[in-house]
Amino acid sequence: MSLIEHSVVHYGTDPKDLSTKAESQNRWNRNLPYMIHRVSLMKLKPGTKYYYKIESVRGDGTPLGGKSNAVRQFTTKITPRQRTANETGSH
Repeated sequence: MSLIEHSVVHYGTDPKDLSTKAESQNRWNRNLPYMIHRVSLMKLKPGTKYYYKIESVRGDGTPLGGKSNAVRQFTTKITPRQRTANETGSH
């Protein structure tokens, strides 16, 4: 039997303001000992540091208990065009 679950990422460029949210539906197969969560974050700015927290919720939005307490971070890559503009001092 599988259940519908939502993987949710709360993120932003300020670690104290994670107000942007992305989520995706996943099917959790109770016969497996783990589940891989995948969420796409769209329209991120290149060369920007983002902060995020993650959680899992039921299909009706109630928490499942899988929630990160720590704020984590990642930085998006700079495109070759931006790198060239930064090296020449132009924008």
